[in-house]
Amino acid sequence: GRTTAISKLAEMLKTDEVDVILSNGNTAATVTYPTLKGGRISRGVMPSIVTQIPRGSDGFYFLADAGATKNAKPSHLFYNAIMAQLYLRHLKNIPHPRIGLLEGPLADEAEPRFRESLNAYVGIVTPDAVYDNKTDIVICGGFEGNVGHLKAVEATASGTIKRLKRWRSKGKMLFKSSREKLLLPYFARTMNQLDTLEKMCEFVDVSDPESVEAKLGQYGAHLPQRKISNIAVLSNGGEAAKGNQLARDLSAKVSELSSTNKCINYVGFVEPEDVINGVVNRDGKEYSIDVVLAHPRVVNLFLDTVTSAERVFLDLLKPIFELKMKEWKPKFRELKQGLLNPNHYNGAPVLGIKYNVLVGHGKADQYGTEQGLRFAIDYFRSGFVERARSIKFT
Repeated sequence: GRTTAISKLAEMLKTDEVDVILSNGNTAATVTYPTLKGGRISRGVMPSIVTQIPRGSDGFYFLADAGATKNAKPSHLFYNAIMAQLYLRHLKNIPHPRIGLLEGPLADEAEPRFRESLNAYVGIVTPDAVYDNKTDIVICGGFEGNVGHLKAVEATASGTIKRLKRWRSKGKMLFKSSREKLLLPYFARTMNQLDTLEKMCEFVDVSDPESVEAKLGQYGAHLPQRKISNIAVLSNGGEAAKGNQLARDLSAKVSELSSTNKCINYVGFVEPEDVINGVVNRDGKEYSIDVVLAHPRVVNLFLDTVTSAERVFLDLLKPIFELKMKEWKPKFRELKQGLLNPNHYNGAPVLGIKYNVLVGHGKADQYGTEQGLRFAIDYFRSGFVERARSIKFT
């Protein structure tokens, strides 16, 4: 399988049979095996994936960590920032990259060291601030970076386009004027609720697994059209092995409760795309998602990201969907194949390890793979890993 292949490639890195590897998807194995074979560049440093994300029509920003270290500590974030800053200077020609700590579970505890030691630090930033070009680098832990931001952005883009196409294909007028908001139900958030493509989904913020039963006590009879509530845990994948420690603990607790409480049906881990769609597929059967459990700061980050990303995508899409039917389709296709096509910038380096390793998009096509390989070669030739290894981390 692919995991075995990555293990073999990691061994080939160790014996100098290959110089750099790129894997489209399978992030966990792509990070784990080369780290085990070669080690980290310093004792306190953990692997961190740095990826670039479109800021609408205003260029790109960079996210680190996008999913390498799921159970990060505040000290890891500081080292991530140092490596990401070097990366932007060395490979992206940004001489003075600004650094922001993304709101999340680790931000408050990590911030004092950022303020004390980083000249280009701009503070704790919200997704709104990120999209308003307040920072070049966004630093966070791998779990919240992947689930609360990166995948939330991707799911929002996909969901917004689906909803717009659905309405536009019916010939409905979407806008009254260029200054008015979209005239359709979009991903509005009210308190801890999200209007998904199918229904209203409620978030329950839980930082202690032992409080799950009390938090869920209000659900079941609370839903007028359904006696059983479909409960899910927000994670970076649907498999049981995914998730950070809290997500796995929440999963175990809800699974235990569902075996004794007939009002609870646990549907497992769900990704941001499932939440945006409002449904999840399990063994060929589709379940609506009624309640999603997650850490309170991850809930806030996810909902803030959805709200901010949708604003940016609507600004991009609004002029296109105001055109006549024959005109909007080619313009829309041009946008999807251009700025919104992740294949153009496939290949995200894994910083903090001693080898040249890059993770590509799991859905990359042939063109995306070719782009990723080109960048992988540039990354290797740049000598970035050697430069990073020369840093004295204290």
